[in-house]
Amino acid sequence: MNIVKLCLITLSVFLIFSAAATAQTKIGYIDSEQIFEKFEEFKFAKQKFEKEAAKAEKDLQYLWAQLDSLQNERDKGRFTWSSSRLAQKDKEIAGKQEKIRKSTEQTFGPGGTIYQTQKQLTQKSMDDIIIALSEIADEEGYEMVFDAARGTIPFKKIENDLTDKVLERLRTGIGKSSRKK
Repeated sequence: MNIVKLCLITLSVFLIFSAAATAQTKIGYIDSEQIFEKFEEFKFAKQKFEKEAAKAEKDLQYLWAQLDSLQNERDKGRFTWSSSRLAQKDKEIAGKQEKIRKSTEQTFGPGGTIYQTQKQLTQKSMDDIIIALSEIADEEGYEMVFDAARGTIPFKKIENDLTDKVLERLRTGIGKSSRKK
């Protein structure tokens, strides 16, 4: 019986201290989608990236059109050409297919030029956002800040929304000076 009482007392003390520690934790949240929508630097980077991606897509479509043309040419000549000419055209088609595969991988694959371009264009904006958020969290005593756009938050108080403060900090340029160059 004494062991049960001791366990209950220990559990009660643990719960009281953990509740006290939790009560002191200040938690905030932001909506990164709203920041991305309203932060002009990020919008500019996104537009530039979309232009680069559209150009890469157009270049790839051009290669596909060339492949279609080669295949149509081969299909038209398959009954009239010699076997060596057909083999040559098949080799040309295979070469074009390989070129398309390599181009697709180098451009759109993991670590490809599109990924690198996006990272290069958005990194500065992302750094500014993180710096502004870190400064606000430090100044106002937030221990954790969640991103409402990237996950779920079942309960949140409006006064803990730091989105507008981050946007204001980004607009006024505060936070940029803290970034290491």
